[in-house]
Amino acid sequence: DMTTEKIILDIFTELKQENKTIIVVHHDLITVKKYFDFIFFMNRKAIASGPVKTTMTPENITKTFHTPIEVDDLHLL
Repeated sequence: DMTTEKIILDIFTELKQENKTIIVVHHDLITVKKYFDFIFFMNRKAIASGPVKTTMTPENITKTFHTPIEVDDLHLL
């Protein structure tokens, strides 16, 4: 649920401020830019990895999910 997700992501934010490395499986593309600096796309194999600002592209999202995604509709970029 959204309340629990917010609590957990707030903990991640605190850990990030302490320079801790956090590895997370996260499927909510809308909140990725808010909470994470680095992203790794995979679907049975590595698709792309790097800073969220340069790696979270329509091309990488489409390759990962095997379907065109309207990124503007999700406000991802």
